[in-house]
Amino acid sequence: MTMHRHSRYACWAFLGLLLALPASGQGYPDRPLRLIVPFAPGGIVDYVARLVQPGLLQALGQTVVIDNRPGAGGMTANQQASRASADGYTLLVNANNFVIIPVLQHQPPYRMDPVSILCISDLLLTVNPKVPVTSVPELVELLKSRSRKLNYSSAGVGTTRFMAAELFKLSVRQDIVNVSYKGAGPATTALLGGEVEMAFTSISAVAAFVKDGRLRALATTGDRRSRALPGVPTFVESGIPEVVVHQWNGIFVPADTPKAVVRQLNAALKKTLDEPDVRTGLERISASAIGNSPEEAAVFIDRELVKWTRVVKDGNLAVNIAK
Repeated sequence: MTMHRHSRYACWAFLGLLLALPASGQGYPDRPLRLIVPFAPGGIVDYVARLVQPGLLQALGQTVVIDNRPGAGGMTANQQASRASADGYTLLVNANNFVIIPVLQHQPPYRMDPVSILCISDLLLTVNPKVPVTSVPELVELLKSRSRKLNYSSAGVGTTRFMAAELFKLSVRQDIVNVSYKGAGPATTALLGGEVEMAFTSISAVAAFVKDGRLRALATTGDRRSRALPGVPTFVESGIPEVVVHQWNGIFVPADTPKAVVRQLNAALKKTLDEPDVRTGLERISASAIGNSPEEAAVFIDRELVKWTRVVKDGNLAVNIAK
């Protein structure tokens, strides 16, 4: 074979590599992206998706279409996203239920890779003012002394607030009874009305009620005190370090999406989260921007899996989420 023929074959091989590059990130994105939201418009996950949507459009130079796919506690959207082509054009924004539902149903996690954890916020343990306690230790003593179990409201089995209550229950070795409502709003209304004695809630949803005395805050579930309610201690400060629970939102892509594409998406999200309007929008829901790397996000998700697997196992929890 002559040198001329060697050169010709080398050129064809190089051209083939160039043609294959777009699948690995070069030329990406060259068409609109779809951002699947597992819940109806108006909730926190949808709010976060729409908050980062303009920044992603600007950073990527392509339209990002919000696609709300509610149903089965998020399973409908999770399954649809995990079956999509691993090309970076289908994204999923989700929250704690992404991890919790598979654990509750004793199923393997969805075949998706995290791009980044977008933000986190803490929960708040509140009681109706008729409950004669002002701290977590006092609540634990009340639980030990009463023959009737206290009730707590939640937005349903498998929600973060339900799981936080179950973690608290296991940590203090006292029983409390879940009363499920159709959404976080009705669950909070029940607490305000005295239908239930206690609940884990989002800080932004009840901060005003705490300040005007209609609810009493006992502790937050974060690593440090909330800026919205700096006078309220954490569970760690209250002597129950096991109860650390974050509400979080993250972006995922189907497993095996090219790493170059994932890195590009991650860079776009970090740039978006640095925007003042986005940070202000997150503060409205008492959330803090994270924007970590795909590797850091994967470690975070693994820790969540370990935590909630233990709660489900030790609490003997298992449910079927209706489709």
